[in-house]
Amino acid sequence: MPWFAQKLGLELPVGLVVMGHTHVPKKGIACGVVDYLNTGFMCPSIPDINSGVKDITFAEIDINNFNSIKTTVYAVKNIVEGNQFYIYNYYRVDAIYPPKDYLLRPGEQDCSCYVSMFNAQDYIYYMSGGIAQYNVNMTLKEFLHSYT
Repeated sequence: MPWFAQKLGLELPVGLVVMGHTHVPKKGIACGVVDYLNTGFMCPSIPDINSGVKDITFAEIDINNFNSIKTTVYAVKNIVEGNQFYIYNYYRVDAIYPPKDYLLRPGEQDCSCYVSMFNAQDYIYYMSGGIAQYNVNMTLKEFLHSYT
């Protein structure tokens, strides 16, 4: 999901990309360039809720005149309390602080590339063997002419 959020955030002029249904809430992308929020999910099974294994999670997004975006993630927790005579349960909504997600997890490889370059020189950069190199022998005009 964070890969798709990053791609979407780079393609569209948005301040925040929101996704969900991964069953685990996340807030942000480690080393990412877009703001990302994954709300988790709203429908864990009743046995998982009752046992405390999974919580219902959702997010509140506060946009202040498009000047700032504040996000808060909440979990609806099933609380079971009592003593030897009486056991009762109730639900409580708590703000939670989900960890950032990763574009790549340990051991994974990514062949995509996110590059923004501004070249104020008259010479071009080109890729050779996976390392960006500077070609001082060709001007931008010569480079463009070579492909026409």
